[in-house]
Amino acid sequence: MKTTSTKPRGWSLPILQGALPIKADQVPAEIIAGLTLAALAIPEVMGYTKIAGMPVITGLYTMLIPTALFALFGSSRHLVVGADSATAAILAAGLVGIASVGSDQYVALAALLAFMAASFLILARVIGLGFLANFLSRTVLVGFLTGVGIEVALGQVSGMLGLKGGGHGTVEKVWADLQQLDAVNLYALAIAIAVLVVIVGSKLVSKKIPGALIAVIGAIVLSLIDHTRRGYRPKNALLVPDASGVLKPRPVTSGAQALPGLIIYRFTHGMYYANAQQLSEEVTGLADSAEPPLRWFCIDGSAVDDVDFSAAETMRSLFAILKDKGIRLVVAQLMDDVEDNSRYHFHQLFGKDAFFDTVDDVVDAYRSAVIDSRKIEAAVSLPPLTDRPSA
Repeated sequence: MKTTSTKPRGWSLPILQGALPIKADQVPAEIIAGLTLAALAIPEVMGYTKIAGMPVITGLYTMLIPTALFALFGSSRHLVVGADSATAAILAAGLVGIASVGSDQYVALAALLAFMAASFLILARVIGLGFLANFLSRTVLVGFLTGVGIEVALGQVSGMLGLKGGGHGTVEKVWADLQQLDAVNLYALAIAIAVLVVIVGSKLVSKKIPGALIAVIGAIVLSLIDHTRRGYRPKNALLVPDASGVLKPRPVTSGAQALPGLIIYRFTHGMYYANAQQLSEEVTGLADSAEPPLRWFCIDGSAVDDVDFSAAETMRSLFAILKDKGIRLVVAQLMDDVEDNSRYHFHQLFGKDAFFDTVDDVVDAYRSAVIDSRKIEAAVSLPPLTDRPSA
């Protein structure tokens, strides 16, 4: 009896062999697995880029691009694809003596090294050198990976302690950490200890508990809380000239004036609903308690990258309050995109002449408009203001 072969004829591109077939009942689990991998891998590759001395964005490239390509052309669902601590450490060790870490030359050399490694791997595949892996004993691999793990762990001590760190080799880094122990950041140390406790403790309770994922999510939440805290209560300042005429920051509580009748108030965060109340309280408080009484109030917007609706309404209210007190509100060093693209028509409200490029321009304009025109007492002596950079 003659049989007919069912083997497809011709050549076909082997793609999606590791992903197919996709079963409907497995899709929810696959989605959860993908989210878990992303939550773990994103901070992980960010750490690898620090080890390798590369920009953070390159770590995301090493995670996203290889994973996408392997999903198309790979044939295994279990193979780990992407950067790892061993290759990051080897790359840094090879390039640190050739170029400055993080420089354009360093990044270019790292890219060249990556292409060279890829070329050698493709060549090894073509000529069939995969059998060489059989000569790497488990003892050698365990020893190598353990050594790399220790090196990487010691390199992260400075980050866990919130230290500046320093040095190139492992010994130099450890020595630099020991010299900086008096500057340990207790908040960073507490977070690091909490992460380790969660990871190790979850394994002791049950290996099914994703301790690393819980720790990563917890760290992200703490970061968001810290960011919100800093934005909610920014540490603002008043700019006051020192003996040489250079503007220096002083605490808001000092009530210090840049010139008699002029306060320069630096707001150090984007203005939004959460800190609008602080903005209002500090500005009105300074205006009410100023001695001598204010004629100009300048808001230094060099750190303001956004103004939301609530903050805009607060600014409108402050403009009206200060105007009733006979105080002119002006703004200096506001970012171009914030000033030009504002939906809240500050130019129409304050007047275009209320916006200055620098705080020095404000000082000069104030002197011209108030002091030279003798609108304050002629007896007031002013410190000389020379050409100087703003703080």
